[in-house]
Amino acid sequence: MGVDAEVEPWPGKVQAFQIASFVPEAGLAVDAIVRFVLARTGWKSSAGGVGRSPP
Repeated sequence: MGVDAEVEPWPGKVQAFQIASFVPEAGLAVDAIVRFVLARTGWKSSAGGVGRSPP
């Protein structure tokens, strides 16, 4: 039995950079994670955007 997985390299970024909100690419990476999870679980996003807080 297997599971879906994706590898999306972010050259020049350290491991777990997604939690560093001051890194511009962090929001983009979190958005990609949310899209992946939503697509495979059928869950609905309750956020206005995908993974980001409204401005």
